[in-house]
Amino acid sequence: MITSYVYAARAIVGDRDEQEDACAFAVIGRERPRSVAKAEASRQGAEGASEAHGRGLLAILADGMGGHVGGRRASTTACEAFVAACLAGEASGANEPNEVEVPNTAGVTDKTSVAPQETGAAREDLAGPPPLAAALEAANEAIASEIARDPSLRGMGCTLVAAYLDGKGVRWISVGDSLLFLYRRGRLERLNADHSMAPVLDDLVRRGLMDPFEATLSPRRHLLRSALTGQPLEIVEHRDETLPLEAHDWLILASDGLETLSDAELEGLLAEVSDESPDRVVEALLERVEARGALLQDNTTVMAIQPRFDETGATAHARGKTADADAEPGEGLVQTVRLTQLG
Repeated sequence: MITSYVYAARAIVGDRDEQEDACAFAVIGRERPRSVAKAEASRQGAEGASEAHGRGLLAILADGMGGHVGGRRASTTACEAFVAACLAGEASGANEPNEVEVPNTAGVTDKTSVAPQETGAAREDLAGPPPLAAALEAANEAIASEIARDPSLRGMGCTLVAAYLDGKGVRWISVGDSLLFLYRRGRLERLNADHSMAPVLDDLVRRGLMDPFEATLSPRRHLLRSALTGQPLEIVEHRDETLPLEAHDWLILASDGLETLSDAELEGLLAEVSDESPDRVVEALLERVEARGALLQDNTTVMAIQPRFDETGATAHARGKTADADAEPGEGLVQTVRLTQLG
């Protein structure tokens, strides 16, 4: 049985002027709120780590579009609204608010109070998974509200991929071309669909209706068929049935800047670092992207999550270490959520 998850996130700007990606982790159903050290979304290391208790872990990533200001605003707005909607069902009455890590404009994840939650065991009627579909609609509506307040933002939007992990496994929801991978027993599998034009063009190639070289270089390749823009969503992928996870599995969420690396290269690199900490996993992937030096390299954000099945859940062992709540900054590299109520 899954007893905890360890996780980390980092981001690079690439060859762009601004960081337009956003990401967040949130502990759902936290039993006793405790301080969670910042998880860096930059090239610097994490500033420490601590253990948090809850029913599950929510991870969300958004990739903005619509210019520097609009893209950043859209991705941050979507992440904040999505997390707030997921936590809205948590009962009030806690002495401390539920802490959620969301990135600021510099790409560093800071703890932000989003919604209060009940201390002690969660109420029975709140013990289920968060409403991912409703949270997605809330995120899209939040973007619409931003545009209504400031018409100069018209045209902004973002992709969004979110995963909820509990004691049984993972569920997810996705719009756009951001990535959700499962790495298991040496094999990398993409879990969510690509809502850009790339699979459409690739299908034309398979059917002999388009030249492979033309499809690869087509300016339409990265156009999105669905995104959060404040308008009705064209395509949504929602996996509401839990996908069970196994020991040593890795879940990777990433923006499409990671596509600088082929799936085969990602698979090989993950094989090299799969026994390392989550922080080392995201660092290795981003180091390889930077080393490639691709022209016009996009912003790239990577989130890595691994379940723990041992009885103590968050204890340090050979595949990563966790830090005590009193750890000094820089001492811990891994964030941990221990599951107290299995969803």
